Amino acid sequence: MDAVMRRFLVHLHPFMPHLTEELWLTMGYGGEGEFLMRQPLPAAPLLAGADPAAVAEAAARAAAVYESAGRIRNLKASCGLASNRSAVFLLKPAADWVAGQVETLRLLAQAGGVESRPDYVPGQGVAATLTPCGEIFLPLEGLIDVEAERARLGKEMKKAEEEIAKVDAKLASETFVSRAPAEVVEEHKKRRGDFVTRQAQLTELLKNLI
Repeated sequence: MDAVMRRFLVHLHPFMPHLTEELWLTMGYGGEGEFLMRQPLPAAPLLAGADPAAVAEAAARAAAVYESAGRIRNLKASCGLASNRSAVFLLKPAADWVAGQVETLRLLAQAGGVESRPDYVPGQGVAATLTPCGEIFLPLEGLIDVEAERARLGKEMKKAEEEIAKVDAKLASETFVSRAPAEVVEEHKKRRGDFVTRQAQLTELLKNLI
């Protein structure tokens, strides 16, 4: 990202000279007397000469970090903490390099903190999710009422189960299937699929409340 930003400033400079010159110096790309206006436009590709294996590994790690940050945000939102930036997540790293990415994960997930805890053993009232960077845990004490959240999710689960049962009863009726328009039957099948998906989501959320 640093290399891309440096290259970006060089190319943007003719169009925004004052701003890019200031950024060039502020970000430490130029030393004493090394002005951006004197930098030649680079002709070689940014990754020219780079080891393809190293590039592939870096890309895989970056993808893992971004996907993990997305799952952290999803976990936070599922616990009703979408705008809560004080939540602290605990990470059991999946690889040695992950420990060095906790600050990046914190920034991307807009979290209060991400701490590397290789030996962490979760207890009660801890939400969890599995990410490419490792297992993520969110202790919910002081953030939400865990029992109330379980009760809320339980009610949603019951409603989803009841709706699935209603649709199944209709689709099991030969009279309904044979007489109803094809689009109505398909709508009921889609409706069932939506409730099954929701049921799976609720099951995962309840399981996360260890």
